[in-house]
Amino acid sequence: MGRHTQYIVSLSQEEKNKLQAMRKDNKLSARVSKRVLILLALDDKKNSNLNHRQINCFCW
Repeated sequence: MGRHTQYIVSLSQEEKNKLQAMRKDNKLSARVSKRVLILLALDDKKNSNLNHRQINCFCW
């Protein structure tokens, strides 16, 4: 297995607002909606050390 890469996500308030507006848009594909949820979840500072399985559970 390869090494897992960790990324630090730090969103500005403007970026958070855009993503939250996108989350409410029913016209987005499932893939984009999932990515929006992941970005919002990772921006929360207490969730910065989640692994991919924890993120997947958190976003459903």
